[in-house]
Amino acid sequence: MPELIQNSVATALLNAVAHGVQNGATFALPVKPGVASWSTSFGSAPASSVIALQFSNDGTNWTTVDSTSSTTAETRSLSALTAIFVRAIISTATGGS
Repeated sequence: MPELIQNSVATALLNAVAHGVQNGATFALPVKPGVASWSTSFGSAPASSVIALQFSNDGTNWTTVDSTSSTTAETRSLSALTAIFVRAIISTATGGS
């Protein structure tokens, strides 16, 4: 599931959860990230999946900064990020784990 890496420290955004439509927990980052990487992984490949990374400055109003519909594990990088809260969401999920 999604994991954010900031300053070489990994944070699991949706860890060991059932693959289904849901919002991940909200994390307050210790510093504004500037640059971040995030990755996805699955126990078994889903037929379809849409996972998005969202950032917020107040923990209430969210903006999607990246998303993926890949059904295989991948790592993505982002730059010029200025928000202090982060979460991952699964908006579409069919099959897999």
